[in-house]
Amino acid sequence: MKVFRVCVVAVVACIGMAPAWSQQNAHAQWIEIRSPHFSVLTDSSEKQGRDVALQFEQMRAVFSQLLFNGKEIHSPRVQIIAMEDQKRLIEYALLMDQDRPFAGNVLDSGNLITEADNETPDGFAPDAMSGLQTIKKYAVKGVYLHNQDVDYILLNLKMLNRQPTPHVRTKIGREIVLHEYAHRLLESNFPVLPRWFEEGFAVYFSAIKIQKDQLVMGVSPQTISGLSSDRFVPVATLFSNYLASHSDHGDNEQSAFYAESRQVVDYLLTYHKMDQAQKYFQLTRRQAPVAEAIKQAFNMTPEELDSAIKKLPEGPKMVLSSAAPSGGVLAAAPKVEGPFTVSPVTDLAVETTLADVHLHEPGYHAKAVKEFEALLIKDPLSTGAHRGLGLDSLRHRNLDAAEANFRKAIEVDPKNWLGHYYLALVLQHRADPYKVKQLEQEARLATELNPEFADAFAILAAALTTQQKPAEAATAYENALRLNPSNEAYAGSLAIIYMSQSRFDDAKTIFVSLENSRDRKISSLAKTYLQALAVREKRTTNN
Repeated sequence: MKVFRVCVVAVVACIGMAPAWSQQNAHAQWIEIRSPHFSVLTDSSEKQGRDVALQFEQMRAVFSQLLFNGKEIHSPRVQIIAMEDQKRLIEYALLMDQDRPFAGNVLDSGNLITEADNETPDGFAPDAMSGLQTIKKYAVKGVYLHNQDVDYILLNLKMLNRQPTPHVRTKIGREIVLHEYAHRLLESNFPVLPRWFEEGFAVYFSAIKIQKDQLVMGVSPQTISGLSSDRFVPVATLFSNYLASHSDHGDNEQSAFYAESRQVVDYLLTYHKMDQAQKYFQLTRRQAPVAEAIKQAFNMTPEELDSAIKKLPEGPKMVLSSAAPSGGVLAAAPKVEGPFTVSPVTDLAVETTLADVHLHEPGYHAKAVKEFEALLIKDPLSTGAHRGLGLDSLRHRNLDAAEANFRKAIEVDPKNWLGHYYLALVLQHRADPYKVKQLEQEARLATELNPEFADAFAILAAALTTQQKPAEAATAYENALRLNPSNEAYAGSLAIIYMSQSRFDDAKTIFVSLENSRDRKISSLAKTYLQALAVREKRTTNN
């Protein structure tokens, strides 16, 4: 579920210096479908790729409808890799979870989800050394991989296209990736929210279905169990950081938390109470007690809210269909505007993308390095390979090698924002006062080439702060927070700049919201500054 979400299952296996998929599946013609907010790389048909892009565009629009009344929202950069070749996906995935080397266990945010309906794909025989010879049922359904610079979604198209039966769950891969995508959308558009809402909304969102331009919402997902009445926790308890206080409990306790959190979100959306929920969030950020915040925001006591949530009918409540349930609200799937372009993809481009997936997965960096080195033999001017090798060198604190690779990538492709962003990271790590102007230049170029990337603005702000330019630095941090309002490090840095500008009220507002941060360092920093502000206010009053 949340907590440094790395839902890592994989795509391909590599043999020696050349990816195995390129040897075993050379016949596959890859294409790329670009929509307004997604890129879909697929070895399937153009129609299948378009359908995937459309579904994710629609789900992004559904998020906007549910929480922003259809207004434009910020969203992360997402690369979708939709695999028709199940064998390729599984061979790669078998290596992913090295403690449990079989693909029936999909690592989802630190929790292993064991599938009961996994089936061996046609023509696949596990390697004798893989540990799979005694495992008869396994499959990989979906993966979400979150990183600072790019998010990857990996989909098993054959599994998603199967017809469901009472004994076969086909959509769990879709639910996994949509759950994580919901988290990313929340992070990109809200300050840090209570964990019950983050998880409850992600579970709710993951189960929304689009069927023939119809939305079906309010259905319990396949990834959690239901909530029995005897396990209902009073909302005042649920809202009081319940998950953290039960973090050592077993799976049943966790499942109850997710199930009830989803039920509360279902209630808020069904009865159009998101404005009241927003008021509740604002009150608790200002340190209002939970019970008092519930009374002020929802105009009812916590006990009355408990009763209202328990009365919520189970099953879909917002459906567009020819036979809508009694009391159902008709809701059409959102229309997606904007071009969908389709283009063939070269083998080298596919290899570069899949190597980059390896580079962004725990435990696979060394394999990625070999793949990028092989790519440079084929194409010495491969900017993707130079960026990949540079990022690996940066992770190993080999700043000279990293800088050389990034500069080579920029020389070949000066309009690619990633090269300038990575080079700015190198210069930031060097902390050389004689290169701070160059750091500012590279960070500024990254923001100009990609004005939707928050961290480039944060690096620019840090460079401006070093040069004693607080007004410009504050503007840069404000832009970073606009694009990623949940990043508390940005918020704390901005508040400190406000302090230097004597904007004490603005600083205090931020520090109050950070006082109970889940990050102890940020929480401690906020409390220290709040104490200093309290002393200042007392002195001002006495004078």
